[in-house]
Amino acid sequence: MAMMFTPTIDELRNFPEYVKSMEAKGAHLNGVAKIIPPQEWIPRRRFYNMNELEGMGRFDVIDQSLEPTEGRRGLYALVHKERRPQNPKEYKKIAEQKRFRKKISNPDEVEKLFWRNANTRKMVYCPDVNQSLMDHDLEECNFQKLGTTLDLLQESGTTIAGVNTPNLYFGSWGTTTPWHCDDMDLYSIYYLHDGHAKTWYTIPPSHHQQFESIAAALLPEEAEYCHEFLRHKLYIFDPSILKKHKIPFEKVIQEKGEIVVFFPRCYHAGFDHGFNISEGINFASERWIPIGKRSTRCKCQESTVDIPMDIFEKKRGPE
Repeated sequence: MAMMFTPTIDELRNFPEYVKSMEAKGAHLNGVAKIIPPQEWIPRRRFYNMNELEGMGRFDVIDQSLEPTEGRRGLYALVHKERRPQNPKEYKKIAEQKRFRKKISNPDEVEKLFWRNANTRKMVYCPDVNQSLMDHDLEECNFQKLGTTLDLLQESGTTIAGVNTPNLYFGSWGTTTPWHCDDMDLYSIYYLHDGHAKTWYTIPPSHHQQFESIAAALLPEEAEYCHEFLRHKLYIFDPSILKKHKIPFEKVIQEKGEIVVFFPRCYHAGFDHGFNISEGINFASERWIPIGKRSTRCKCQESTVDIPMDIFEKKRGPE
């Protein structure tokens, strides 16, 4: 079961050390952990007023749909169709239309509804907005300055949006994050600023290879074309497929005001319960360095993240 942590405000001031303490308790073995921040931790002093956020500008918005793969029940390919760019206020207006709302709130019932209508639903999503909603002067667990080993990348003059700078995600009912492992098998952290909950599915790092083998067997043409096809972030599996192939997994519900951390080599996927605003970024530790050196990359897409590992050599972790 995913571990839950309740740090003090002082513990959050040194985020890298707190991650070490989480791993000392075995949190990384499960691949995911939830952090319930203390009440004193206020990442944004202002409310999430859409009139104010309107000034952030217009962002790319997409329609999402899940297409069933032929002969593979419970396995879907994610299809994106571009919409016109919108600002947060315009996006929220669309996301809260009747067709993007549901009448139930119980997480288990929401999950059943999501999978029951998976291939008949259209979702509207505004992902990968390269901005932060956290106050710049926030001293504890500020995604703009987490102070982890990954900072060496920016110090070397390399900035990768969403990897070492935070991204915002504006979701609506059913918007989907497909199965993937983070670029270079990095850690990732997400905070749910406002709105409805998210359901996450996670697979422990110890079953990383097993999941890849099953995915390749279910999608042989994709696997033949690119051995790292799961890094394309295009496929979502019904949990019944994981159960059928005896792949252990966790289900984590992330509520407003909660943080979720994914550890290296943890495959994860998820969906939103309704309109929400979340923020995420990657980070690293010394323990990650040998993992990053061994990580595999997709070679068929120009957007593949490929971090030069030599800049971390002086902080090399134990093999």
